[in-house]
Amino acid sequence: MTKLSRGLESAARWLAYALIFFVPLVAIPSAPEPLEIHKQTVLVVLTLGAFLAWACSMVARRELSIRTGWIHAFPLLVLGATIASAAASPAPYLSWIGGSGQEYMSALTIFALTVLYYVVVNALGSEREDS
Repeated sequence: MTKLSRGLESAARWLAYALIFFVPLVAIPSAPEPLEIHKQTVLVVLTLGAFLAWACSMVARRELSIRTGWIHAFPLLVLGATIASAAASPAPYLSWIGGSGQEYMSALTIFALTVLYYVVVNALGSEREDS
């Protein structure tokens, strides 16, 4: 494993840890909805950063390593059901992005949580093996 790939994998781990720490703490009292949209924004941005760091670490290693197993298909099934529901919804913005206190039920949040699941399983799981 090269120094670059180790650094990127470490960045993915730290972003996942930051996400776990910061999402419960995010609240901006002056906003109309003090909790939901800000938590969704932190979730999406940090998850995207962790995913990019993890994916770039695999590119730096020139190796695609993803854990497989039947249990890892469950988040994809939930995501698929959420996307199908959002696609058939008469209120597209509310289904895809969420609105006024309902962001936790949006397709964007479920997508970010699904990506976070795979980052945590793969990037944080390899930490135990490397030690």
